[in-house]
Amino acid sequence: MQVILYEPDDAIRSSLTSSFFSNGMECYPASREEIEGLVPVGRGDRLPTGSPAIILGVCPEASRIAITLRSGRCDSPIIALQDGRSIERTLDLLMAGCDDVVQRPVSPRELAARIAAIQRRSFGHAAASVAVGGMTIYFDGREPEIAGQPIRLSGRENAIFRHLALQSGKVVSKASLYNAVYGASNRMPFDKVIEVHICKLRKKLVTASGGHDFIETVYGRGYKLVAPKGMAAA
Repeated sequence: MQVILYEPDDAIRSSLTSSFFSNGMECYPASREEIEGLVPVGRGDRLPTGSPAIILGVCPEASRIAITLRSGRCDSPIIALQDGRSIERTLDLLMAGCDDVVQRPVSPRELAARIAAIQRRSFGHAAASVAVGGMTIYFDGREPEIAGQPIRLSGRENAIFRHLALQSGKVVSKASLYNAVYGASNRMPFDKVIEVHICKLRKKLVTASGGHDFIETVYGRGYKLVAPKGMAAA
């Protein structure tokens, strides 16, 4: 899971970043200009589906940043942190467009669970898992299962698979998949890296399911997670 962190305090920013990484979350610290530059304000564009979550540290400008992001049609989960309990501050942040307000100190695992819940609900999934064919896919970080047996996936493969599962039955572009996994780092051409991950992922699913292919390639458009014909429901 990727998060973009805005935290003006150097010591707190360094501590949070290290804590996120040690808990398997890729954290990218950003300045206020970088955060607000994520969306082209005043245009009709949106951040691509699956964009990293945004965490706003404790600062007076958090509400204004949230307003700017939402005005720029940013659909990413936004979670604001705060010290102590303040109903007025919480209401202000929520009204500004934050999805959640969490009191510090907070466990990175709790933040990851809150982000996952926001993301799955945004795709219309109330439950923490979904069944596709004979497979159960979890949105909380657990590996998918067939007949109760987990399918061992790398972190990247699992992130891609969850993104496909959130939109099962729909075509998901390579750019959207890339953004869900690498979006904030922008390190390599998305075409080839996604093809490599999909190839490895498809082989693992075929092996685990006894020859069933769950991932359909839609040439020129992307990939689609589907229930193989003739495979029993989970």
